[in-house]
Amino acid sequence: VPYIELTPLEVKKAITGAGNSDKRTVSIFAAKILGVDRFPGPGDVSDAVAIALAGARFGDRAQKPIPNKP
Repeated sequence: VPYIELTPLEVKKAITGAGNSDKRTVSIFAAKILGVDRFPGPGDVSDAVAIALAGARFGDRAQKPIPNKP
């Protein structure tokens, strides 16, 4: 399964356009991108959604994992 590693700055920039955004701002922007008012549950939900959206945006940078050698 290909994967991508993003820093918090990259996630914030992908969602809000600014790397210095706070968690609340990232949550608001991510909700707007998906067309919902807000995310249910704890802040971890909006964090996960923001990471997924950023990953989709930078998906062309995905890498293949190194195969395990016996």
